[in-house]
Amino acid sequence: MTTDFQESSNRLFLGRHKWKFVVVLVSVLCYQIPLLGYLWRVTESLATLGLSQASLSAIENHTDWFKRYFTGPPSDAEMIAFFRAHRADMDRLAYILATEGYCFNLVEKNPSHECGVIEQRLGLSGWPWGSNFANSALRNPKSRTCGGPCQGQSYSFTLQEPQQWRGTTHSYITGWQKTFIYVPPLVSAERFGLSPEQFPSDPVKAVAKHSYIKQSLDSISAELDANPDGYKESAVLHIDDGWFLGLNAIVERP
Repeated sequence: MTTDFQESSNRLFLGRHKWKFVVVLVSVLCYQIPLLGYLWRVTESLATLGLSQASLSAIENHTDWFKRYFTGPPSDAEMIAFFRAHRADMDRLAYILATEGYCFNLVEKNPSHECGVIEQRLGLSGWPWGSNFANSALRNPKSRTCGGPCQGQSYSFTLQEPQQWRGTTHSYITGWQKTFIYVPPLVSAERFGLSPEQFPSDPVKAVAKHSYIKQSLDSISAELDANPDGYKESAVLHIDDGWFLGLNAIVERP
């Protein structure tokens, strides 16, 4: 009798509170998967643009963003294909930034500067990356210090936000981003009176001092996922002379 009563009570309880379990389950799923963010983006686009070609295009972008939660940022193949298609522009941009400074400085003085024109055409923004490579071939041998000509460069897509990625375990990582990394041509460190161990002329060995060298960036870097605030702040893949792909964890602390 008692058992029957308990089973009846449990069924009654579940029947009355079934919707609460559903709400909790949906909330958990939305927290783990950026579903609410996706629905909010779609709703905002429809409210702002109405049912139009522009809103449909925006929804396609939102859907791509949502799908990449499962697949991660753009694949190595996508990034390399872009790089090869725009290699001449990217080499030119790297040279300008190394010899004249970064675009945000140059364009302030001259909005039509070639630097800004190339960045806008490619949809990229360039920033300093890593420590100076003091044995850069672009360095003046007579100079005691070296800025732009010895500086690594990082390029990210202007309209491509950091991507949440299924499988991330570190609670402070809110997204992942792939970038292009440029390292100036390097020469023997002895030319500048430097230690060859500290400043190797091989670009891969030089970059390995700042990043984890990988054969692929199509999966989450275990080292970055475990310690995104570590000394090495990115995982990299060498793709061509002086050029690498970079995978960075975006960290936000409460």
